[in-house]
Amino acid sequence: MKHIFITILSLLIIPFLYGCDQLSSYRLPDGNAVRTVEEKYNIELTTHGTDDRIWCYTDEMQSEDEYVQIITNNNNGIITYSDNYFCYMVREDEEAYVQDIFSTEFPESTVYRSHYHEYLPNEYDAHATFEDALNNYEKYFIESYVFIPYNGSWTTSEMEAKLTLIEEELQNRNLNAQIYCYVISEELYSEMDRYSLDEFFKNYFSPQDGGIDFETYYHEQKVEHLINFNK
Repeated sequence: MKHIFITILSLLIIPFLYGCDQLSSYRLPDGNAVRTVEEKYNIELTTHGTDDRIWCYTDEMQSEDEYVQIITNNNNGIITYSDNYFCYMVREDEEAYVQDIFSTEFPESTVYRSHYHEYLPNEYDAHATFEDALNNYEKYFIESYVFIPYNGSWTTSEMEAKLTLIEEELQNRNLNAQIYCYVISEELYSEMDRYSLDEFFKNYFSPQDGGIDFETYYHEQKVEHLINFNK
C-alpha cells in the first residue's frame, strides 16, 4: 500500500521576487553582467542563453535544471545587476534549518529547497551566510519540499497533530515561508533525490500525465491536506 500525505504550510507569504519590475530594455554585453556576478561570489559562470535575463551555470550545477539568472537594472542611467545565486549558495544550510524544525516530530526527513527565484540585495555576496539573510533581510523567503517516510502506523489525525505543532513552531519563528510536506511510502522515499523531483511530481501529482487523482479531505485557511491510500 502506498501512502502519500501532503500538507502545504504557508506562513507570512510574500510574492516571489522575480524582478519583473526591474527589467528594462537597456542591454549591456553579457560579459559585463556575468563578470560582475563572478566577482561577487568568486565563481566561474558559463552562459547558457539570454532573454530578458542572462541564464548561466557553474560547473557544479546540473545545467539542465539549475541556473544562475542575472537581471540588468537601469535606474536613470545607473546600471546594476540582480542575481539569484545566493539562494543556490546557501540552499544546504536552509534545508538543514527546515529539517531541524521537522525533526522534532519526524526524526527522519529530507528537505529540498524548491526554487531560486529570489534576488537579494547585493550585499549578500560570497561572504554572507544563510543566517545573515534569515536574521537581517525581512523579505527572505523560504520555499521547501519536505519528504517524510511513512512509518506504517500513523493515522491521519496523528499526522495532522504533528504538522500542527510544526506549523506553530514556524509561526513562532516569524518566517516568510511556504513549505510543502509529503509523507510518502518508504519505497518512494528511498527513490527521492534532488534531481528526481520533476519526475516525482509528474508521476504522482499530475493526473493528466498519468498521476494519481487525490481526494481533498481537509482544508482550512492556508493549510491544505491531501491524501491518497492506494493499494
